[in-house]
Parts: sequence; C-alpha cells; structure tokens
Amino acid sequence: MHLGEAPEVVDKKPCSFLAMVIADRVFREEGTGKMHIAGTFNRIGAPGFPVRHALLHVYVAFTDVAVGRHQAKLAFRYIDNPDADELCSAAGPIESKDRLAVIELNLAFEGLVFPRPGTIEIAFFLDNEPVRHRDFVVVQLPKAGQGG
Repeated sequence: MHLGEAPEVVDKKPCSFLAMVIADRVFREEGTGKMHIAGTFNRIGAPGFPVRHALLHVYVAFTDVAVGRHQAKLAFRYIDNPDADELCSAAGPIESKDRLAVIELNLAFEGLVFPRPGTIEIAFFLDNEPVRHRDFVVVQLPKAGQGG
C-alpha cells in the first residue's frame, strides 16, 4: 500500500451460511445433482440411556467461500457442558472454485451414542472459525406403564 491509497478491504467472515438440516436420509439425485432430504427432525426420545441412534444425516449448505482449499468441521456437544469433549465430529477438506457457488455437504453419523438426555449443539466450522450452530434435543421418554 502506498500513502494516499485506500486500505484493501478484507472480508473476515468465512462464508454465508444457508442451511443445516437433520434428517433420516439425504442423497444426491444422479441425473440432476439435486439434493433430496427425507425425514427431518430436531429431537429424539429414548426410554433409557445411553442410547445409540442408528443413523442420522446432517445436510449443510453455504456459499461465499473464498476460492481455494478449506477445512470444514461439524461437531456435536452438550450445551450444558461446552468444555467437555465432543460427542463426535466429522471434518475434512473442501474446495471452492467459485465464490458464488453453493457448497452442499451430506454428513452421515452411524451409531451415534448419546450418554444422557439434554440439548446438543451441532456446530459448523470453516477453517476453525465457528460459522453456525443449531440445537438438537435428546429427551427421556416415560418407561412403559408410567404416565407421561
């Protein structure tokens, strides 16, 4: 930069977030490339704990990502104990070839174990920067024969 020139504007946000959806199934249609989301939900119930959830998908969509390689991460953590270890996470590289392109991720979690009821934060990070989170609730159901 030379004296008298305006400073270069640097955009600090890692992306523009579009969606985070929890579902039974997410798949990409082969012919069109369109994503299909089936069986959305935001809570599960169990009569006892720990409980293992057979399979859940998290669909994430975002845009306005700087061209180049980046690291994406999705993490599950109880919100009442944010300093505890993550329940689970998935991370990996993504590549942006066009800042205006929409990047869609389908992250499948098989056999995810919830040790207790509570509210889970599902957080999305890009290049280690928190982008967005949403809550997911795990509830204790009444046992058979109990009122509720």
